[in-house]
Amino acid sequence: MKYNTVIFGAGYHGRLALRKCRDKSSKYKIICFVDNDKRKKNRFILKKKIIHINDISKLYFDKIIFCGRCIKEQTKQAKKFKIDKSKFVIWGRKELRPKKKDLKKRSRALLKMLTYVVRNFEKNKIYYWIDNSGLLALLRNQDLAEFSDVDIAINCKDIKKIINIFTKKNKHFKFYSQFIYKSIYNKNKKFP
Repeated sequence: MKYNTVIFGAGYHGRLALRKCRDKSSKYKIICFVDNDKRKKNRFILKKKIIHINDISKLYFDKIIFCGRCIKEQTKQAKKFKIDKSKFVIWGRKELRPKKKDLKKRSRALLKMLTYVVRNFEKNKIYYWIDNSGLLALLRNQDLAEFSDVDIAINCKDIKKIINIFTKKNKHFKFYSQFIYKSIYNKNKKFP
């Protein structure tokens, strides 16, 4: 029997939890994410809807998974909504760590994407550099696939060129230019 389950937190750790629950041996069937960030409400991550915590009483679920850095705060919020503690599932690093075969698969896919991006950047004389989590992985000599994402920084003057390059069909990934536009033209807002 699989438990209808909600994941609290639609960030990096929440995505890891969802991937873990997609394993055939998992006893959790994820119905949605719950998050307290109003900007994420009604968006989707990995085809699962994000519901605001204020709407949690409208959901039927057997279990709620808490993971990541904010577990104490999340469980406090859940208690405010009178969610029974017997539904709580707390996951740490051990539970979230991907299987080696999944990590290798992700690593291969990431390498394909990065190769495609770097070739196009160099071919079109676009200056770039690895930043944030990607840079940290390289400095620690870790596999990039162990991190939530790989940040590639670019010069703003190259954005239109980049959009033209990556909106063409390619076999590696989908490119969503709206995130670039949002981050440039709405400088006061943060976007996930």
